[in-house]
Parts: sequence; structure tokens; C-alpha cells
Amino acid sequence: MITIDNQQIMVEHYKDVIHVASDEIHLRMKDRILMIRGKKLQVCALSRYEILIEGKLESVMFGYET
Repeated sequence: MITIDNQQIMVEHYKDVIHVASDEIHLRMKDRILMIRGKKLQVCALSRYEILIEGKLESVMFGYET
């Protein structure tokens, strides 16, 4: 489940953190990649099953790994 609220996004049941930068974060989901783009992105909370990201969100997209 993905919850977006103001300048936060909570992603549950992600498999792996692939890439973290202040303007882009990629998460491996079950069969896709979740790409979060924005400004001043930061991981605020991280557990085995949930990740909380804060910052100015610009886009949230699903893609496939190449």
C-alpha cells in the first residue's frame, strides 16, 4: 500500500531500496520498481516492511527493471 499525505509518502511491503538521492528514490516492489521524484527527499523512517519518505514530491511512477 502507498499512502501520500502532503509532503510525505509511506510505502508498505517494499522489497528493497535500490537508489537514494535528494531528488529521486527507487524502491523494488514485488514485480515492479517504484520511482519517487522530488526535491529534498529523505528517508525519515525505515523498517523491514515500511519506508517513510519526506520532501517535495513531484512524481510517483511504476516501472520495470531493465
